[in-house]
Amino acid sequence: MSTADSSSSGAHLIDTNVLLRSVEAGHSMHATAHRALQALTLAGTPLCIAPQNLIEFWVEATRPLAANGLELTPAQVVKEIVNFKAAFQLLLDTQAIFTEWERIAALYNVCGKQAHVGKS
Repeated sequence: MSTADSSSSGAHLIDTNVLLRSVEAGHSMHATAHRALQALTLAGTPLCIAPQNLIEFWVEATRPLAANGLELTPAQVVKEIVNFKAAFQLLLDTQAIFTEWERIAALYNVCGKQAHVGKS
């Protein structure tokens, strides 16, 4: 696992939905998620995840199928998270991350669900 601070230049933070689609082989966006990650990796783009991504992944992945989850067991989710931490830089969860989110949210007038950063 590699770690980086929030100032990783040129890095891309991977959205939780991309993580979810990358492990959900039957989803219509599975191949797209894989192609996007592969293209960024081949281009040498640093790919990052944050603790919030892994928490959101856990919540969504362990939900029942009937609740739009993946219905994975906690043991299966642990295995996926280990893979994510090996493949991507894990950003440190610092005050600087929130400060940057706050700047972007204010700059782009982000409202409602788009601004969600809470831990489930």
